[in-house]
Amino acid sequence: ALAAGLLGGTIAATSLLSLPAISQAQPAPSQAAAPRTFAANAPLPFDSAVRTGQLPNGVTYMIRRNDQPAKRAALRLAVKAGVDVIVFGGVPVIFSRGEQNNETIVTGLESALGVRVSTTAAAQEKAAKMLGCKKVVIVHAYDSSQHARQQSYVEARGCEVLGITGWGTVLPKFGSVPRDAALEMGRTLLKKHPDADTIFLPSMQWPTIEAIAPLEQEFGVNVITATQAAIWDGLRLAGVTDRIEGYGRLLSEF
Repeated sequence: ALAAGLLGGTIAATSLLSLPAISQAQPAPSQAAAPRTFAANAPLPFDSAVRTGQLPNGVTYMIRRNDQPAKRAALRLAVKAGVDVIVFGGVPVIFSRGEQNNETIVTGLESALGVRVSTTAAAQEKAAKMLGCKKVVIVHAYDSSQHARQQSYVEARGCEVLGITGWGTVLPKFGSVPRDAALEMGRTLLKKHPDADTIFLPSMQWPTIEAIAPLEQEFGVNVITATQAAIWDGLRLAGVTDRIEGYGRLLSEF
């Protein structure tokens, strides 16, 4: 694997660490070495197999050879450029101490860090207000046990929930949800509720981006996804006002 940092003035190289090599022949239980321990405030040991140096242009590089996976290289960049906006993802974590926790996180971190802060919950709430959402349907990737939770989030934004459906899986398996699942479930639910003006696709961990444009075009509704709203809010907070086509009215008109 290959790792490096670029642009000496603006990028700091990452530190590469590896676990100690495990020998092929395992020692007998009576001969097993005691596990290594480190003080909590001690720096992590640097991997001696890593080659490091600096190029004439100031680039600091770190390279380590790995035999597996074979015939592949991996590149990592660490950019030391600062940030203007921080967007936190994960509604359950944000609301873990009540819905008021969202505002506490935002105001507290903005004060401490000196940059604009948002969350996916705040972004979706802003999006709903901006688009004028009133009657909503919800499509999520969870099973029906999560209907009430998802509905409560949307109702807290002042919207009436007409219908809700889920794919039927759990968070660790969101990556296995088909790419067209959000689109097909959205079509089915919107046909059942033609009075809906908005469809919510919560959670950032499952594929929803490809459903936005088709659903808006076919049903004339607003589409709000967690990822789309977070990107929109982050850009606007950073002062980026570009109108971006292909990902819903939220990014193309507001």
